Amino acid sequence: MNATECLEQLNTAIAVCDLEFRVVTLNPAAQQLFAVSEGKARGAVLSQLVRFPEKVLDVMHTDHANIIDRQCSLVDALGVTRTVDLTMTLISIGSEPQILLECIDLERHLRIAKESQILAQQELSKQVLRGFAHEMKNPLGGLRGAAQLLERELGVESELLEYTRVIVDEADRLRNLLDRMLVPGSRLELMDVNVHAVLERVAALVTAEDIGPVALKRDYDPSIPELHADFDRLLQAMLNLVRNAALVITESSVGHTITLRSRIVRNFTIGKQQHRLVVCLTVHDDGPGVPEDLRDRLFFPLVTGRNQGTGLGLSISQNLIAQHGGLIECHSEPGNTEFAVYLPLENDHG
Repeated sequence: MNATECLEQLNTAIAVCDLEFRVVTLNPAAQQLFAVSEGKARGAVLSQLVRFPEKVLDVMHTDHANIIDRQCSLVDALGVTRTVDLTMTLISIGSEPQILLECIDLERHLRIAKESQILAQQELSKQVLRGFAHEMKNPLGGLRGAAQLLERELGVESELLEYTRVIVDEADRLRNLLDRMLVPGSRLELMDVNVHAVLERVAALVTAEDIGPVALKRDYDPSIPELHADFDRLLQAMLNLVRNAALVITESSVGHTITLRSRIVRNFTIGKQQHRLVVCLTVHDDGPGVPEDLRDRLFFPLVTGRNQGTGLGLSISQNLIAQHGGLIECHSEPGNTEFAVYLPLENDHG
């Protein structure tokens, strides 16, 4: 393994610059931390891409001696504040002196600790969800039967048959999903899944429900390859997240936009396993945010911040994504709530 390959495997963000702080190279961890690609960064002055504290800038531009700054706040290319431990070292590569900048993302370590708590919650969730799945089967059967009776009354020429067919198809899909939830360790029905096809189906279903005046925006990375996944379970997980966001923002006096986003994340840790490539599907809304007292319990069954909520949707989604070896995380503040679904690309589950 050569030096470049070693840098690509590191979780520490590494930037190599010349003495004028023009970027020579960024490893994948630095690209992720700074929210900028190596192609865009190469040759640019680092401080024009990322905002550093004044005390760090002063030393950077006046003295090439080593810098160590703990819990340093920097602002990435998207305007997001990151907290890092920063080290700057003068190195020599051949005859050319260069500057090595190392940034350890402290938020990543906090995320891993929080992730352990989320994973521990899932065992309790599984027991509650199996009970819920059992209770849901009978009403679904009644719903399907009523839709079929309505089809007969409408006749084969009715334009409304399209809607009764959606009801029957969704009832069948949910019944199959519940059957699998009732069986501990049931195998995933894996296939090659286009994640954008999943998101588009979710958007169509939420639009058909006519929850309220919600604008759905897309921000997709078209280069994402197909994911080996269970289409129905992935669809249900994402549908719960988007439907929940739509209900929350239509109940509030602010915010009526949901953005569906897809990205690739490199060298991402889920549980105790590091994955080279992970698909990140994000549901972002501009609503009131998750109440602060619920944030640590959000994925527990029967926990909800809505008057008419059941508190099951997020717990079900977390369970379905966990079956794929993935994880859902939430970041929320008023006007900016984001549920991020992480799915390993090298899936081998079921």
